[in-house]
Amino acid sequence: IDSEYGVIAFDSATGRIHWRTQVCRLAPGKFSAGFAEKRRNRIRSFISPPLYHEGTVYYTSNAGAITAIDAQSGRIKWLTRYPYWPDVHDATRQFGAVDDRYQNPAPHSPMFWYNQRPLLIGERLYVLPVDTRLMLCMDRGTGKVNWSIPKGVIGGRRGEERINDSGCSYLLGPTSDGLLVLVNSGRTKPVQLINPATGQIVWNSDDIIMHDDQPVMKYDPHTYARAGIFTNRRWFNTAARPFLDTND
Repeated sequence: IDSEYGVIAFDSATGRIHWRTQVCRLAPGKFSAGFAEKRRNRIRSFISPPLYHEGTVYYTSNAGAITAIDAQSGRIKWLTRYPYWPDVHDATRQFGAVDDRYQNPAPHSPMFWYNQRPLLIGERLYVLPVDTRLMLCMDRGTGKVNWSIPKGVIGGRRGEERINDSGCSYLLGPTSDGLLVLVNSGRTKPVQLINPATGQIVWNSDDIIMHDDQPVMKYDPHTYARAGIFTNRRWFNTAARPFLDTND
C-alpha cells in the first residue's frame, strides 16, 4: 500500500540480510476520476547511492529525509527532514512543465533525476536530494543543517535576476584551496565556486556558450505574427557529468 524508503545490508558472500532499516514511507497518489477514484497508483521514486565512511552509512532517501545509519547494526544515528515537492512523488499528477513559449526543445522543469551520492568533507556532509530545489550542508555527527542554497544559477536569458531552479546541478567536490565546485545546466554562468562553510557563491564563470549574432541565428524565421523558433535561444543541457581534475 505504501512505499518504503531505507537501506538493506547484505552479506557479500551469501546474500544473507544482516539488517533492514526503514527511513520513511510515502503513500501513493489516487486516481481522481470515475470508478477508479479509490484505486491507488504507483508513486515516483528516485534512487541515490549511499555513502559509507568510518562505520556510518549516509543515505539520501529522495523522499523528504536524510539519515546516518550505523553500518554494523542498522541503527539510525540521526534523521533530518527537508522541504520537498509533494507532487513529485504522485504519479497521478503532472509535475513541472516544459517551457514551449518559443517552441524550443527544453528539458523538464524542474529536473529531478540528477541523483548524486552525499559528499563528505571533514565534518560537513553535502547533499543534493532529487525531490527538492535545495543543496544542503549538514553536520555529519548530528544531522544539523548548517546552510542551504537553491540549485541553479541566478540570472536569466534577458538579464533578469532570478533563480533557475531546474535542479540539474552537479557537485564536483573541492578545489585545491577548498572551494566547492558546482556545475549547472544552461548557458548562463554555469560554473560556480562556493564557500563550503557558509554556502556563499564567491565566483561565477562567464557564459560558456555565447549568443551567435549571425542573422540566421538571431531572428525569428517565421513571417507570421506568432512566436517562432529563436534558434540561438535554445537550452544547453549538461549531457554528461563534468569532472574536476588535479589542476582545478
